[in-house]
Amino acid sequence: MNFKKNTLILINRKVLATQLQGFFVFGDENEEISKNS
Repeated sequence: MNFKKNTLILINRKVLATQLQGFFVFGDENEEISKNS
């Protein structure tokens, strides 16, 4: 039971990290577009 819970936490962290990375990359792209226009 405990092992399953830990696995879910790890998966959630990985998903969260991926979402944060995507958010930061997206934000950087928006900044570049703003500078260029």
